[in-house]
Amino acid sequence: PYWAVTLFAFDYFITIGMAAYAAGLAVAVLALAGNASTLLSGVVVNRVGLRRAGVLSLLLYGVAFLLLAAFQDLYVILGVALAMGFFRFLVTPINAAIVSVVGEDRAGHVTGFANLFWQLSGVVAPVLAAFLIDGFGYAVNWCLMAAIVFVAAAFYARIGIPGRPSAAAGSVTSSQSMTLSAVYCGSTRGSTAFIRATSSRGENGLEM
Repeated sequence: PYWAVTLFAFDYFITIGMAAYAAGLAVAVLALAGNASTLLSGVVVNRVGLRRAGVLSLLLYGVAFLLLAAFQDLYVILGVALAMGFFRFLVTPINAAIVSVVGEDRAGHVTGFANLFWQLSGVVAPVLAAFLIDGFGYAVNWCLMAAIVFVAAAFYARIGIPGRPSAAAGSVTSSQSMTLSAVYCGSTRGSTAFIRATSSRGENGLEM
């Protein structure tokens, strides 16, 4: 879904009658919201827990896709773009933390495996989205993207990690959140960098 938005959102906004500057503003809002969410991800995880944060972010991201399909008003679109960017990029550092927790001593292998799917999505999503848009229209494309996100949320809900951070397993601070974001974004560009969340003597640390 990320690639479908990145590649086709601007064209969609133009198609529904938005002026070029407004369409560009909507796309910019997607990225702007992402900058805020990556900084706040640690706070969100501390409040609701790692797994719940991932599931809720994906569910709300999916809802944003449905709203994108249902409304064409400029201000509604800007609001949807803001929400979509926020929840999409909230998933990024949360996903990095989940990979490190699930992978434990095999965090490098797990990160590489997760990165494989990220790279494959860049191959499959543009082709699938183009096929859906040409054959059925943008609304069907956005609805299918929402369905994919909801399926991902169902898988996240079954991940065997603590629902809430504990004093031992650890909460994620804002500075750790920024580190998680940077490392995960680096891994999605083909880097082999990975991160592992650890706890030692009741304190939380990061190993890189």
